[in-house]
Amino acid sequence: MSGPIRYALLAFALLAGVVSAAAQQQEDEIFRPNDGRRRRSRLSMEWNVQAGATLSEYSAHGTTAEIAPKAGYHFSMAIGMLFHPNFAVVPELRFSHAAFDMTGRAGGSSSVKGNTLDFPIRFEGRILRGRLRFYAGPAFTLMDKYRFSYGGSTEEGMRIRPTVTYVAGIAGVPVRRMTVDVRFNGQFNRTEQIYGWRAADPDYAEYRLGIYGFSVSIGYLF
Repeated sequence: MSGPIRYALLAFALLAGVVSAAAQQQEDEIFRPNDGRRRRSRLSMEWNVQAGATLSEYSAHGTTAEIAPKAGYHFSMAIGMLFHPNFAVVPELRFSHAAFDMTGRAGGSSSVKGNTLDFPIRFEGRILRGRLRFYAGPAFTLMDKYRFSYGGSTEEGMRIRPTVTYVAGIAGVPVRRMTVDVRFNGQFNRTEQIYGWRAADPDYAEYRLGIYGFSVSIGYLF
């Protein structure tokens, strides 16, 4: 089992335990129990702002180039539309910064860094009075701009991510209004990339780039 996946499973288990304990000790809740009368929920919509760290893994099929990822960061805003005490649809706008270094087959080094703006749509199931939430859904890449530096030259506007990816994760409200989110971001297909500038470059290679990410966020619910 790879490192990021092992860390994700450990974080999932830890978050579930913390939120379960908090839900048993606190009386306030997102939805009040139904008292037998037809009424609207106390909150039909909620907003959440978050920020945190992201660790991504990259794989290059078709070349022997090595990739060394760096820790990134992100921040986001989400709107939760609560259709039921146990179900919500959550559109989100998420900005991310990522970077990694590559070493070509001939030993040439390069640096890649850039920003992404994603639009995930999360379908969320909730338990423990809304304090523990499991979700999954598609994510649409609205902006994908990276800078690729190699051999003393730099190219701006490089795209490395597919248009549609997916997210899955677990979120919780361990204390009033504070949220903690652990997320996996994967992709359905790889993107075609080129290492180097010209076919005559010793490191030149055409390859297919795979990306998946693991992130942890802390936020505020209002």
